[in-house]
Formats: sequence, structure tokens, C-alpha cells
Amino acid sequence: VWIRTMSGFLLATTGFCGMGLEVILLFVFQGIYGYIYSMVGLIVACFMLGLVSGAVAGRYLAAGGHISFYVSLLSMEVMLVVCALAVPGIAIFASMVSGSDLIMRLLEVVIYALVGVIGCIVGAEFPLINKLYSQTGMVLRSSAATTDAVDHMGAAVGAITVGVVLV
Repeated sequence: VWIRTMSGFLLATTGFCGMGLEVILLFVFQGIYGYIYSMVGLIVACFMLGLVSGAVAGRYLAAGGHISFYVSLLSMEVMLVVCALAVPGIAIFASMVSGSDLIMRLLEVVIYALVGVIGCIVGAEFPLINKLYSQTGMVLRSSAATTDAVDHMGAAVGAITVGVVLV
């Protein structure tokens, strides 16, 4: 029960951070470039592409041994923190180089890439948490439903919280 609860909490906080950071990056993009509506689809697509590639990578990580499994989870959480710490740097850098067209376009690509990396981290945790649930005796379909629900709850709370705080 402890492993299931903590695994669910880990996935919920990852969903919270993933969606919260995506919303923050949408606001950063809006602040830097002055428009967002024409690019929301591309930004969301980058996140979804990251989710898919992360899920594939997570399957390979889940096949690893017991030690590498936990190291993978820990390293993903550290990468999520690094991504969160990069967001203010992007905003500050953009305010310092606002005149250069080439640098602003490269910064736009960096934002897309960061959104994709965040999606990849979130997506990679699903197979790992599902493996953890299956090791505790949970049936695969129940484990998949639980991880999906927990991630959606965390993501919803993250989007609402960040949206309310920033708007």
C-alpha cells in the first residue's frame, strides 16, 4: 500500500509540474513574442510528442534491473527540477537579447524543445510506475487506469493552480 500510494503521489506531482510548467512556458512565450494563439497547437504538439517518446523510453527503462529502475525515477525528477529552473533563465535571457532576430528564433526553438523534454519526462514515468504497481500485485489494466487518473488529477490541479496564480 505504501509503494502504491507514494508511486501515485510521485506521478501526480509529475503531472502537476509537467502541466504547470507547460502553462508557464505558454505565458513566457506570450510575454516574449506578444502572440500565442497561432502557436498553441505547436507547443501542445511538442508536449504530446515528448509524451510519446517518453513512454517508449520508459518501457526500456522499466525493463532494467531493480537499481536502475529507481535511479531512472530519481533522474527524471531531477531533470524536471532542472527544466523548472531553466524557465526563469529563458525569460531573463529573452529580455536581454530582444533585438536580435536570429537569437529570438533560436529561443523559440528552445522553448519548443523544453516543452518536449518536459513531456518526455512525464511520459517516461508511466511505464515505470506501472511496473512498480505490477510488482505490488496490481493487475495491469487497474494499474494503467490508476496511473492515468492520478496523472490527470495532478495535471488538472497544476494547470488550475498555475493559471490562477499567474492570471
